[in-house]
Amino acid sequence: MKQLTREIIHDWWKPVSFWLLTLALVLGFSITNGRTQRALEKVAVETHTALCTLNNDLERRLEDTVRYLERHPGKEPIPGISRADLRRSIQNQRDTLDALSVLECEGGES
Repeated sequence: MKQLTREIIHDWWKPVSFWLLTLALVLGFSITNGRTQRALEKVAVETHTALCTLNNDLERRLEDTVRYLERHPGKEPIPGISRADLRRSIQNQRDTLDALSVLECEGGES
């Protein structure tokens, strides 16, 4: 019995060490995960802001191009750029705006 008691007393640190190590790992992973989450949130906000800015700029350029074509008739409203080229550009801008339509931007943005 004395031998068993000595072994138990002598080996008490093994389970305690295991649980302390487990706790340290869980805490470490939690801290790392929190930092990663904050970094991802920052990147997401920056990306969303950039895409909303692009969306707004593209909407204005599209409106300006359509108005320009309405005010300038002819095959070549801008010397060296045909009406067909401008119409293709308008369609490309509309396609891009359609792709960006999933964004939820503030301040009247798409």
